[in-house]
Amino acid sequence: MYLLVYVLQKPPFVSEKLAIKDSVNSIKWAFENGADIISLKPVSVQKNTLIHLLHKMGLYRPSWIWSVMEVVKNVGDLGLVRVGGFEFFPTADIFTHNCPICDEECIDAIENYNSTNKLDKILEALDHPCTRCYGEWKSVLSGNNSIRDNIDTFLNIFDNKKLDFYL
Repeated sequence: MYLLVYVLQKPPFVSEKLAIKDSVNSIKWAFENGADIISLKPVSVQKNTLIHLLHKMGLYRPSWIWSVMEVVKNVGDLGLVRVGGFEFFPTADIFTHNCPICDEECIDAIENYNSTNKLDKILEALDHPCTRCYGEWKSVLSGNNSIRDNIDTFLNIFDNKKLDFYL
């Protein structure tokens, strides 16, 4: 019998930087406490959910694939980690992504990791990043909004009755 632990990457109100840190720490903790397999699940945008509303409001973006790869780079040698999030049903409106130029290559690197448990393709992608979107991702990581700040922004819109525009 195996203990499978699901780790959700980038729930609502969590910044990209904190999502990476939280996922890495959660996976490390799970392995230290007896997990045999980790399933890392980046959040996607599904209709009629809080995530969908936040996305429409410009207050949420699914995790960058760069972030997913960064997590795997930091924990992939600790045990069996599998990355999901691309195969949900019903099909999500928006999945974890980078840009149209590098999405396929980065997803291929993750799929290779999932099938081989070897980090080489992920490390290669991180060592030779996309010239179009990698800099933007790094810039997003420098943001310092706390969970509280993000919730307050949402509540401010909600309290000022501006929410109807998004519904």
